[in-house]
Amino acid sequence: MSTPRQGLFGTGVLRSMGVSLRHLLLRKRTIQYPEQAAGIGYRFRGRHIFHQDVCIGCTQCERVCPVIAIKMEEHKDPGTRKVVVDRFALDLGICYYCGLCEEVCPTDPKAVHLGPDFELSTHDRRLLVYEMDQLVGPKPPPSKPKAGAPVTPASRGGEAAPDA
Repeated sequence: MSTPRQGLFGTGVLRSMGVSLRHLLLRKRTIQYPEQAAGIGYRFRGRHIFHQDVCIGCTQCERVCPVIAIKMEEHKDPGTRKVVVDRFALDLGICYYCGLCEEVCPTDPKAVHLGPDFELSTHDRRLLVYEMDQLVGPKPPPSKPKAGAPVTPASRGGEAAPDA
């Protein structure tokens, strides 16, 4: 059996002191949470936002939800023969925030999408069931460019070419 190689006595202590000194001199990353907002990533998935005027009542979001957190009630308007959503309820206490409901939504812009709100704590679970009037927010930009709009590298998600 070979014995582990021993270094000089005290090198581990010196290395750990160096790490401590380096962190002592670095800029602090602590933010004062209620007063300062934390940075939220571009693809952050927070509380759902529902737009009743965009929704076509196809119930795909309800069917794709893996934990059955979405409940929809709709009826067909006899005059216009369009499907009207009567109720869109979302139980955020059991929601995974997986984003499947947003992915299957066939409308553009999406009728249901995940927004930036993450402060959802409450003392009563019944308050985590949000109805459609509580799920309001800004509409996302359309995923497809309008017809005739110029296509630039930045609009395709790439970097713009630097000016030479």
